Amino acid sequence: MGRRYQMKARDTIITKYIEICLVCEKNFTEHGHHLICGISKRKHGTKDKLILPVCAQCHTKIHQSGTSMKLSKMLGQAIFEQTNTREEYRKKYGASNF
Repeated sequence: MGRRYQMKARDTIITKYIEICLVCEKNFTEHGHHLICGISKRKHGTKDKLILPVCAQCHTKIHQSGTSMKLSKMLGQAIFEQTNTREEYRKKYGASNF
């Protein structure tokens, strides 16, 4: 599993529910899951606010599941492409997830 990220409301496009895990809906200490993983990709994802609030337990489960990780990457790309092109995504993050 990647490094844990101490999330703040300004770090995500989801600001209304920053203290609720989007997977299990439990209240939690701020924690974030980077939708786009990898050292250089994580930095870009942080700048693009591609981080979702999740609790530590759900974060671990996401990273342990290949399907969840694939869905995370797809969601990150879909969010990015709402305001950018697919070509811009590929230049910044590499191969498309679709």
